[in-house]
Amino acid sequence: MESLSDPEVLRERDDVDVRDRTVDASREEFGRLRDHWTGLDGYVAVGVPNRDGAVPLMNVGDGWTLPAGPVETGGDYAAAARRVVENTLGVAPGVERPERAYHSTFRGDGDRFVAHTVVFRAAPVAGEPVAAEPHTVDEGAVEVDWFEEPPERIPEGPDEDVRLFLG
Repeated sequence: MESLSDPEVLRERDDVDVRDRTVDASREEFGRLRDHWTGLDGYVAVGVPNRDGAVPLMNVGDGWTLPAGPVETGGDYAAAARRVVENTLGVAPGVERPERAYHSTFRGDGDRFVAHTVVFRAAPVAGEPVAAEPHTVDEGAVEVDWFEEPPERIPEGPDEDVRLFLG
């Protein structure tokens, strides 16, 4: 996939699992969420299988997730997915297609905003590459390892996306 600037178009595709979710937050929590999402359109996560069926995951402290990173306001989701793979694995496989999209509406303090997360499938890679210094734009340095089945520690939320690629 060359480009994806508006995740809303994924609603028109039968081959993408589109999920709407609403988060009702307290005034304090809503403020933290708004601060976190300021300057971002959303996030991407990428499943990169190798030819043996293993998938790389990154440890973000509270567990293992697919390699992921932010999409800046007005940014391209497919380009962000390629950047995530290059930053964590040091290779540049093609981003084949979106598998899942979350359209999240955050509500609180009489206000609301919408953010998107798109989970992409990348083309299979040879071996188990890891970048010399794996990192993400928002997390900094991260630990990356390859798995053939889901690990024990996966945060709630990203667990469904990990299982999309590892069963």
